[in-house]
Amino acid sequence: MKRAMLSGVVLAMMSGLAMHVTAQAPRSSGGGTVTDGGEPLVKTNNVRLLEAAASYKQWTRVSNFALWAPTMCSTPAPTGVQESVSDDLATHGSKLYFLYASDERAYDAANHQISDDDTMRKDPEVVRSQLVGLTLVKESWTPVEVAKDSQPADGTKWPDDHARGADGKVYRTGNQGDLFMMSKLPAGASDTDEGWIYGVVSADGSKVLSSGRIESCMDCHEQAPFDRLFGQPWAREERERRRKAKESTTAR
Repeated sequence: MKRAMLSGVVLAMMSGLAMHVTAQAPRSSGGGTVTDGGEPLVKTNNVRLLEAAASYKQWTRVSNFALWAPTMCSTPAPTGVQESVSDDLATHGSKLYFLYASDERAYDAANHQISDDDTMRKDPEVVRSQLVGLTLVKESWTPVEVAKDSQPADGTKWPDDHARGADGKVYRTGNQGDLFMMSKLPAGASDTDEGWIYGVVSADGSKVLSSGRIESCMDCHEQAPFDRLFGQPWAREERERRRKAKESTTAR
């Protein structure tokens, strides 16, 4: 797929599981799990997150290159690595990430819904129903600056794990960081953010650091264009590229 260099878009990472959030449901400030729904809910969410952490590598990587993670994505407090739209290198903007989806078709349906091409859009409620059960895992990495003499030459394909920063320098993935997740629950689930729960799991997948209605996650995803999802701009660009290629072939 064509590599798209993003300059300020939250993917969010990216990327799960739909009842609206109750007014009484609290937000977690980041350091723990939501307990308002009772211990069984917390345990269920944490088990789901740990299972995702153990299996996400087998899912489809829906990002085809490294991106910078968005500013708000911080531990409570696809084909390539992705670059975030954040220019804040002091927080989440200092991380690179890859996004994995448990259900590629459901996630692509959401991308279509966010697309600028009206012909790609469908009934939003139908798409929302398809998202139930979807889990997104954003695999984060610390950035390491790439020396100028080691950077890809102009016009050549960049390695998947390289991305240009807001400072104009080129970076590659270094040490793996925490896993940031969001999962869409079935209708009737309580204490969610429009059906979504969020979670942060340690890099080795062994410990849930936070889960539930995480305030920093909600503050960001409430601004998303469709059902708490920002989508992948490169995916829309790739569809446009394929459309033009098909038209070119048909015209011959």
